[in-house]
Amino acid sequence: NFDGLYCWPEDEKLYIGTYRDFKGKRTYEIDQRGKILKKVLDYNMFKAKKNGKGEYLFVSEGVDTSRRKYTGSASKNILVFDEKSKKIDYKVKNKYMNMFPVWGESDNIIYYISNKDGTVNIWRKNLSKNSERKITNFDSREVQWLYSSPNGKYLSFIADYEPFVYDTEEEKIKRIDIEIDADYHYTNKKLKKIGFSGFKEAEISKDGKNILFACEGDILKNDTDKKNDDKVYPKNMTDTPEWERDIVWSPNNQIFAYVSTKGGTFDIHISDVSGKHTKRITDNKEIETLLDFSKSGRYLAYCKFPQTVIIHDMKNHKEKKILEMPYLYDLNWGPNNKYLLISRSNINYNQDVYIVSRDGKFKRNISLSSGDCFNPKWNKEGDEIYWIENKFGNYSIKKININPENKDGVSIKNDDDFILNEKQKEVYSTNGKEIQDFSLIDKDQ
Repeated sequence: NFDGLYCWPEDEKLYIGTYRDFKGKRTYEIDQRGKILKKVLDYNMFKAKKNGKGEYLFVSEGVDTSRRKYTGSASKNILVFDEKSKKIDYKVKNKYMNMFPVWGESDNIIYYISNKDGTVNIWRKNLSKNSERKITNFDSREVQWLYSSPNGKYLSFIADYEPFVYDTEEEKIKRIDIEIDADYHYTNKKLKKIGFSGFKEAEISKDGKNILFACEGDILKNDTDKKNDDKVYPKNMTDTPEWERDIVWSPNNQIFAYVSTKGGTFDIHISDVSGKHTKRITDNKEIETLLDFSKSGRYLAYCKFPQTVIIHDMKNHKEKKILEMPYLYDLNWGPNNKYLLISRSNINYNQDVYIVSRDGKFKRNISLSSGDCFNPKWNKEGDEIYWIENKFGNYSIKKININPENKDGVSIKNDDDFILNEKQKEVYSTNGKEIQDFSLIDKDQ
């Protein structure tokens, strides 16, 4: 039941959105001490902004704003609620994503973000004249997080992770330059035998000889030889002011891939085990994440957040989009290189596990649960799939056999959903305690 501050137009009055009401999200007027003065409207008003005439500008329900290129019946639209007349009017209504509305330099002017012309840009609308025009012209950048100053003279927004300010009087855009001279110095402090503080990831090579750590934005390496415990501490593979994360080893243990912001955006880089030879293999404005090598090492699968799965050929560095399916949280190659596992949540935030063919022509929900299913993993043979299920706070590990020749197996292409559901087995339960992760050690372990 979280509360979110929408606006603070008057010294003694704030406006919040809250889920305290069982009917859904509601907007309340409160004072500085948190006392609720009144409920503004019994209606889902998202990101409501109040002007001097007592009108509330807000955005309708719809798909998440991260899907800025979406078009369709579940798009977001912009409305105004007049507190005096108690009327709600659509000010922008179409099949496009219309988001982050703010009041402009007068009570008749609004600004908002829309993809109505195929690009994600800021639009200005005069409500009294019912006229509008586009004020930014980014072709490849995606605009988000639009805010206005109290007098409407300035707008601030983000375009592909860079901050900008727009002067509504002069109609000029200025980029805000932010420079970071150095990384945090936490990695200089040695703790016990293994190294440093602030670890976020620990990835063991396939042969078990080396471990890569993500630590305070850098990648560190340590071997697993106990004889070196008192001599060798984690060594920096990267040492930059930028951030590195999402580390994954290749099957041959000679290279690893990771995501870095060293080029200005979240792109994928590869490195040899010494860290001396690196190469940037993606260069775009998207956020790359969920990296995983195929078991042969020929292909690297990754996600362009939040919804696109890409297969990168490590031999010729050509790429193929195989899936467009928001929102993605897990990605895992199968042992036979033919299938991948993903978990994704739908518009209602229900998370399920899917199996997807390497060419993207086949995909299927295999968890089929009313709960949340995530962290899917294969057994070594590639004929069993395991995942975590959280069903109303009850955590368990489920599995399904996808070998149709097995008496407990299913045909993922031919059997109907009822059979897939019936053939699932619960292999472990915690009686309410949370399961965050698990590993398959051996058969039935």
